[in-house]
Amino acid sequence: MTHVESVVCLTRQTNYIEQSKIISLSPAGEILYKESVNVMYARIEYKGKVYYSYVFAYFKYDYMPHYVVYDPIDEKFDIVAYFSAKCDGHRQIGLMNEHEDGFVRKSKLKINMGEIDSCAGYPWLIEDVSVFKAIEQSNQVDEKYITLAKEMNANIDPDKWNEITNEDEAEDMMNHTGGFHDWYLISITAKSNPYSCEEEATVQLKFNSQAAFDAILEFEGGICIDFAFGPYNRIYSSSVIFKDDMVYWVDSDEVDFDHIKKYSSIRAEKLRWKFVVKEENDW
Repeated sequence: MTHVESVVCLTRQTNYIEQSKIISLSPAGEILYKESVNVMYARIEYKGKVYYSYVFAYFKYDYMPHYVVYDPIDEKFDIVAYFSAKCDGHRQIGLMNEHEDGFVRKSKLKINMGEIDSCAGYPWLIEDVSVFKAIEQSNQVDEKYITLAKEMNANIDPDKWNEITNEDEAEDMMNHTGGFHDWYLISITAKSNPYSCEEEATVQLKFNSQAAFDAILEFEGGICIDFAFGPYNRIYSSSVIFKDDMVYWVDSDEVDFDHIKKYSSIRAEKLRWKFVVKEENDW
């Protein structure tokens, strides 16, 4: 029996990016690539637009987090505050990954809005304050930076399913969802094709979180559901178990497999998962 412990941590996701790259510039202005999945990127809702972008730098100003992103609609860099200035509670940035591979930090960065105590981001941006100021003033930046941003953002696939085939992939899911700690199971949906004996049935569990994203688990093949529903269907912890070529999701992180009937669980031949964006009124 193998057992993957759940780990409580910030909700984050790396597997949306098919072939992630940290991209930097050489002193001669050539684009350099380094394979990585530990990059920061986000879903942005800003000025009536919705898009996904790497975060190229971030900082706090007047206690508010701000993020430097690339707007593919208007084809320009922008600095977006975490919350809307309208004080309506609208979250403009939904971080889907908070890793900082390739980032450097700079203190006392002086830009037009004032002095920033600390800023983290890619060296080509925060070590050349003229680029930062140009973005801040919505001025045109060198075309090499536009090309760089487009190359990076082209790798983002927010609708990608993440397959769970081994302990490392299961642990990755647990890390990114915090083991579903304090999440709520809000729906179970079953799907089958009555006209095909070859197409496997699937079952989806949708979970609601306190973050900007919810999550869906999808089970396929050999499905067995043993679930008890409470008043709120609140999940306190969970685990993934691999046994006899089957995968189990269980609503506890302290599971004795010989007594698995004590817990709510779903068994299947295949398991995959992905984040889903909340409805607008949840943001």
